[in-house]
Amino acid sequence: MNFKINNKKKEESKMGACYDVRVKIAIKKGKENNAVSTLRSYIEKHDGHGIIFNLDKFASEGTTPDTLEGLLKIFLCGTDYWNPVIKHGRKWLHYYNGFDASYGWESVMMEMFEVLAPFLENKSEMYIYPDEDYDHIVVKNGRCVQEH
Repeated sequence: MNFKINNKKKEESKMGACYDVRVKIAIKKGKENNAVSTLRSYIEKHDGHGIIFNLDKFASEGTTPDTLEGLLKIFLCGTDYWNPVIKHGRKWLHYYNGFDASYGWESVMMEMFEVLAPFLENKSEMYIYPDEDYDHIVVKNGRCVQEH
């Protein structure tokens, strides 16, 4: 799926963007290991090839790509502001974080959600608020649908 990036200032500056990310997900029963494995494979394939995940920085803070929460932190945190709020409900995991990253990181977050979608329950969703506008992606039947 090709997502439309709703960041109008994307090409105006080389400095980066301030992001606020809000995620509500539920992993399908018995699929968490598959989700973790798939996201780890994405990192292994792309790290150092146009994407820098700063795995050493995260590891020094105690975050590794061995759990879903660790992977969410790696994909949805900047290296300077990485204290997300993670809440576990009966069904949903809620994740909130604000951080600075490159404008290109918006695409990485959207791809992460697309890779994760086959393992997510319907109505799992992610909001990305860059400097301007926002992206809203919802899972429907294992696929991402961009609502905005």
